[in-house]
Amino acid sequence: MKKLILLIIPLLVITFNQKSEAQVVSSQEELTRKDTLKAHLQKAQLLTKQGNTEEASKIYIRIMESYPDNRDAVQGWLMANMKRTPTGEEDAIKSLEDLSKLYPKNTGVIFFKAFIEGEYGHNEEALKDIDKLIKIQPDTALNYILKGQVLYAMEKYEEAFKAFDRATSLNPSFKEYARKDEDFKSLWDDQDFKTQTSQ
Repeated sequence: MKKLILLIIPLLVITFNQKSEAQVVSSQEELTRKDTLKAHLQKAQLLTKQGNTEEASKIYIRIMESYPDNRDAVQGWLMANMKRTPTGEEDAIKSLEDLSKLYPKNTGVIFFKAFIEGEYGHNEEALKDIDKLIKIQPDTALNYILKGQVLYAMEKYEEAFKAFDRATSLNPSFKEYARKDEDFKSLWDDQDFKTQTSQ
């Protein structure tokens, strides 16, 4: 898609500290508050790298159940499942639709479903999911960035810049990022973009 999912990609990269002092529990144990979320994510990522994607998926599911707003778990689950059975965009969307039936209010699931829909040009579906997401999390800047990117792809520029404006009002650091990041180079000459990022 036309470099419109560009801000999301760097924000979605999961970084894991391999030398964590946190105790990594086996996938058979319950998630407890004393165990760190980071440790569970690390364990699942390691299992995915080792090819044990089924066990990794189970850990990601338990994280989603305990932390419904955790997007890292949804991204990891999707990566593990795509690694297990490489599929195309439609299968990825279908997998997330199935997951969203189990966890209808999990914002991570809704976010990634909308992200993939937008990335592959299913913009109307993406907007429906983004609007659901915004109803649940009206003060999360990243939701408005995603909405702005989808609207921009649909050539609804005025609405897109309103969404970007809302995102930057929630998180002013997005302005600086957009002004300097090469991913936004195609927008740098756009007068609305200049106005938006200079305020």
